[in-house]
Amino acid sequence: MRWQPLVNGRLFAPVGPVPMPAVGTDEEPVREAMQQLLDEVPAAYAGPLGRAIATADLPMLCLLRKPLLEALVVRHGELEGLRRVMRLDLLIRQSWPDAPVSRPIELE
Repeated sequence: MRWQPLVNGRLFAPVGPVPMPAVGTDEEPVREAMQQLLDEVPAAYAGPLGRAIATADLPMLCLLRKPLLEALVVRHGELEGLRRVMRLDLLIRQSWPDAPVSRPIELE
């Protein structure tokens, strides 16, 4: 798999080997959840992110979490943005248990 910049050239490939999802893993629930979150971000972010999300496979959707979080923070603040991305991480882990996403943490 080759990683490439998707949104403003600000995505970076993970360090070390990345466990890949099983063949035939359905990324549509993750894609739909991310597209719903796009309704909550400023329009300047929604266009580029929407195009990237629409065509990404599950590993790329994982990488798109960071720019999505940045866009959510603009609208909702850091704590609420993290909460929304953590819910997305749980959905990703349902489809891909070894996904390189954040560990669940307790947010106050």
